[in-house]
Amino acid sequence: MALAIEIRDLRFRYPGAAVDCLDIELLRVEAGARVFLYGPSGSGKSTLLSLIGGVIPVQQGTLNLLGKNIAHMRPAICDRLRADHIGFIFQQFNLIPYLSVMDNVLLPCRFSSRRQQRALAGGGTLSETARRLLSHLQLENTEHIPVTQLSVGQQQRVAAARALIGKPEIVIADEPTSALDADRQSAFLDLLLQECAEANTALIFVSHNRQLAAQFHYEIALPSINKAVLIEDVI
Repeated sequence: MALAIEIRDLRFRYPGAAVDCLDIELLRVEAGARVFLYGPSGSGKSTLLSLIGGVIPVQQGTLNLLGKNIAHMRPAICDRLRADHIGFIFQQFNLIPYLSVMDNVLLPCRFSSRRQQRALAGGGTLSETARRLLSHLQLENTEHIPVTQLSVGQQQRVAAARALIGKPEIVIADEPTSALDADRQSAFLDLLLQECAEANTALIFVSHNRQLAAQFHYEIALPSINKAVLIEDVI
């Protein structure tokens, strides 16, 4: 099976730090796989997601995304790969505060003609595609509202719609259900898994809620593969 992500001998250390925060010998994620990633604070989850998303540069090792090693990729090319192929649900959402809900959701299609074409391939306009996602996330009639007027939970769902539009090959979700109540959490996860399954999208989903893990193909405890984290440090 084709690999969406392949990591070999990846090491990362923040400037000024005395030790690495990541030291991963091997990690493979197949195309279309749904992966539940968990670990305590300090085990390197957000750093790993930022490396996979091309948000921070690889220092050492190999990180292949869709067969392309981003470790030696020029920043502009890495930015293009991320825009075309990766949807990212950030823990802090990273919505544009002066834009409406609709404009935030459509941002990936503004920056990537590939995402725009994939969004249009299902029929209908970009706005209609965005409305469908928003409706599934129980955000009907919010498209013209500035995102700053939404609750934290609503903003989190807008960030999810933005990540999903245009059917990227990889979706990275960093604690995407933390601000949702139980009912909305269930609806959110159903939509996320459904959209990823239909597009054969690989999903890396980070959460402290282990009860959600049963809905994924497999789960990974990051401390078990991150040699930079000592077991006694995370118990």
